[in-house]
Amino acid sequence: MTITAILPAHNREIQIGTLVLKTKKHVDHVLVIDDGSTDRTGEMAQLAGAEVIRNPRNMGTGAAIKSGFEYVGRNGAKVIVIMDLDGDQNLEDIPRLINPILKGEADVVSGAWRMDVNTGLPASHIQGSIQAFARHTLPAFTFKSNGKTTGKDMLLEAANAGLRVKEVEIGVKKKVNYTHEKQESHTLKTLLRYLRI
Repeated sequence: MTITAILPAHNREIQIGTLVLKTKKHVDHVLVIDDGSTDRTGEMAQLAGAEVIRNPRNMGTGAAIKSGFEYVGRNGAKVIVIMDLDGDQNLEDIPRLINPILKGEADVVSGAWRMDVNTGLPASHIQGSIQAFARHTLPAFTFKSNGKTTGKDMLLEAANAGLRVKEVEIGVKKKVNYTHEKQESHTLKTLLRYLRI
């Protein structure tokens, strides 16, 4: 069973080595898509043990994931994990995302943060920056030509294709405190954000 993690990266030379090493603890293969970096992102990723695909210019996260999916489609993997390096993901959550796929319970699994905000509202969830896909789902994703495909776009395409999509809680976003004067305004903004999602 081959599990591949795809890490789109643009100018991440300082952190990419550590991320690759931590990710390798939970997967068989790490594929870094160096999305037109002008620093040593690709070099540092290779030194940490990742395979690297280099885009000639910065094409966007969606285009980077597309490159990764095309590679996996040609070279094989049973489960694919993708991560947005701008997120605040905990790599220890990777097994929780891939297990429903390995058990045959889901085709696509999305990590979701439980939001803990001091507004008096019940805790809710917001999409995290890590997702997992069974290999057979790859043809369902078309990707936008402008390279700006998001995780939400991919979940919508998965649902439209009739794939089994599961959400897994991956932790709690850090608590945010607000003054009394700002609390009402923030509560409204939070509700609107949840409604959009």
